[in-house]
Amino acid sequence: MFHAAKALEEAGRLYRDLKNLEKSADLVEEACGLYVEYGSPETGRIALEKVAKMLEMNKPERAIKLFKKACDVAEAQDNNRVAAEMLGSAARNAVKIKKFDEASSALAQQATFLGTFDHHGLLPKVAFYSVLVHIARADTVAADKALQACMRADEAVAESLEACLAQKLLTAYENSDYDSALEVINHHEVRNMDNDYVILSREIKFPGSSKKGASGSSGGQEASSIPCEEDDGDIDLK
Repeated sequence: MFHAAKALEEAGRLYRDLKNLEKSADLVEEACGLYVEYGSPETGRIALEKVAKMLEMNKPERAIKLFKKACDVAEAQDNNRVAAEMLGSAARNAVKIKKFDEASSALAQQATFLGTFDHHGLLPKVAFYSVLVHIARADTVAADKALQACMRADEAVAESLEACLAQKLLTAYENSDYDSALEVINHHEVRNMDNDYVILSREIKFPGSSKKGASGSSGGQEASSIPCEEDDGDIDLK
């Protein structure tokens, strides 16, 4: 069975070289199943992760599915650290193609896993990402719940800069406070986050805007997105 899995994986590489990434992914998925059945799940998971990374650029939807499958394999082995990493990759790709429901679900699962081990400060970033994605979904209730869930997973999140920024952004969105949102988006901590989330933060739409030239009210006001600023964006988070 192991040799059959290796043969499928090798065939997947050949199709990859032929630029047939879908077929390559199909074969690697099949190989992973055999690896798991044989008792070498990590070998299968690594193969899935490799092909998923190759698909990120041109076939992100398939990459998301493969990252999630890799997560399932890791979770079955109680490897929460790797499972969280795979979900983070799935969420990032979902954000890239505006699949915000899928992204929010993956981030919620990732936060749960991160709460089970020393995540070295990653959970606060996931908290901010979760709020940002829910705002993109125009669901402030879900955004608040996601932030609270991250805080419950690790009490230290509540004191983090990322959580303070997330709360300020959420409040700004609820109040259609464009200027306060702009301060958050241009904060150096946010600008240094994962690029797909930075791009998303610039694309947040406000039903009302306090931007110069806007009325600041939502009645009949077109949505405004956040422009890129060059200042450091240091703000009072109290």
